[in-house]
Amino acid sequence: MSRLDSIWIDLRTRLNEVLLQEHHRPYASFQECHFPYTQDPQMIMLIGGSLKTTFMNSLFSVESKGGHNKVHLRLVPSTLKSQSPAFIADCELHNIRNFRKTIVGPVPGVIDQRSIRWLRNIPRGFDPNSLANLIYRKLISPFCTIICLFSDDLGGTRATAKLLASWLISLSNPSSDLPVSTYPRILILKRWNDPSATFDEKLATICFIQELRQEMDLRNMNFRKRANGRMGDTEFNSLVEQQFGDIHVLALPIQQGSLYEKSVQSQLRTRLLQESEDMQNYRRIAKVAFSANHFGTFIHSACDHFAADILTPFSFVEASRVPNPVPQDLSLHLINFLKHISQNLLMSFAVPVIASALSLDSYPPDMHSK
Repeated sequence: MSRLDSIWIDLRTRLNEVLLQEHHRPYASFQECHFPYTQDPQMIMLIGGSLKTTFMNSLFSVESKGGHNKVHLRLVPSTLKSQSPAFIADCELHNIRNFRKTIVGPVPGVIDQRSIRWLRNIPRGFDPNSLANLIYRKLISPFCTIICLFSDDLGGTRATAKLLASWLISLSNPSSDLPVSTYPRILILKRWNDPSATFDEKLATICFIQELRQEMDLRNMNFRKRANGRMGDTEFNSLVEQQFGDIHVLALPIQQGSLYEKSVQSQLRTRLLQESEDMQNYRRIAKVAFSANHFGTFIHSACDHFAADILTPFSFVEASRVPNPVPQDLSLHLINFLKHISQNLLMSFAVPVIASALSLDSYPPDMHSK
């Protein structure tokens, strides 16, 4: 797939409007799956810059050039035949400094342009970086198993903690109606260049969590309920669990070409794919590991929702009903049906029939014919 073919999400302006552009070409990768009706793709989000690009290319054999200031969607070739092919959401949208004007109109089936309508109600608007982070958090993250933040690209662990604090405080409402058990894990990747010493993941994670708590206290004065201005452990943990599956800090080797680097890279690749697969299993248990065919359709609906409403969580249930809406006179049909059922058959006959009909109606059309 060429660089242009992998462009997925970007931002443009037209007159006084900010446009969310969704490119359809990357969705062709879903059709490369050998069994698109049964394979359930997993998405890994990578947020960073040049370091992210270097490691993405070496870890996942994905050809990419940095500095694109967009979101690219790329398939990890080695996972194509697996039950859950891995896709990379390569995110650099946060690096744009100014919105660029659109030079083309929407192209049906290739590029969809949506005016972000809720921005019209914000007098000062949003700067590109803040809007990009909203897209990461509200639009893309519900489809992800893990979110990897390359702290050295983002200004260090403190700056990364500040970024996550903004996600937690300003976006305390869920991004979607998916179960909490399926929320993506956060992996902070930081440089480590001391092969003579063992990287202490537990200690590094504890230190990062402390930075995150400090940034949250600084960011929102409403949380300063204690004399020392810090949130309690229960309060903090609850807020984190409402948004993320877990948080870990992992090491990135930077000794180019060394045996140590290659060994650690291999271990890191295995770790990332395993973390992603673990979360994919939770999605399967919750029945929200979507097939390759449904994945792109849900993303398209999520883009519609993001452009229209930033406050209400995206509903996968409602999106699944768009092509098959609930009849407005459903209650009248139910009442008419129940009129013909005797009292002693309500629980043994009427309830099972109604439940069965509703269950059958919830399936997408023609799903049993494939």
